[in-house]
Amino acid sequence: MDRQYYGLNRYDGHDIVVYQYDSADSSSLANNLVWTIFEDHEKNLLIGTSGGLCQYKWEKNQFINYMNEFSSPLHFFNYNVF
Repeated sequence: MDRQYYGLNRYDGHDIVVYQYDSADSSSLANNLVWTIFEDHEKNLLIGTSGGLCQYKWEKNQFINYMNEFSSPLHFFNYNVF
């Protein structure tokens, strides 16, 4: 069975914005398979994907990907974040 994963969708009350992985854009979502979404006490939106941990930056409308970087101490662990 061929499974397709479509990334992260945001609804602002009027429109739906779809965020997806783009190998040419380091500020895109790390992977289209999203496992979990968490908002911390500082209103940071953290997204656990099959490609690692992402933080959505509201002011820039982009992501910071923490586990894709080879220099990250988490690089050698499993990228799945549940």
